[in-house]
Amino acid sequence: MKNKAVKNLYLITGLFSIVPFFIYYWEAMRGRLPDPDVWFMDSNHGPWRYELQGFLVLNPILLLLLITGILFLKNVFKLKENKDAAFYLGSLIVIQILVLLLQLFVMGWTID
Repeated sequence: MKNKAVKNLYLITGLFSIVPFFIYYWEAMRGRLPDPDVWFMDSNHGPWRYELQGFLVLNPILLLLLITGILFLKNVFKLKENKDAAFYLGSLIVIQILVLLLQLFVMGWTID
């Protein structure tokens, strides 16, 4: 991968993928997050709704997905010059969608 911007997007995606899980497990270990089953019985909205932690769950990866999508389309139109960049950006879009789905599956109840 020769394109430094694409390489940086991969690194940022990795960071934005790991940080929400770290916060989630840290809060759960410290007892600040209730058990999901108990929460669904007692409350209507997730404990992180409109909280800083809630904004860190999906928003960063959605923003990255938008940026990557724009760069991907830009590179597709210049396909003769940037075949590698288009391939890596397309792969990154798939990775970001998978991370987004994983975050929703594990932490979606917290932001409800």
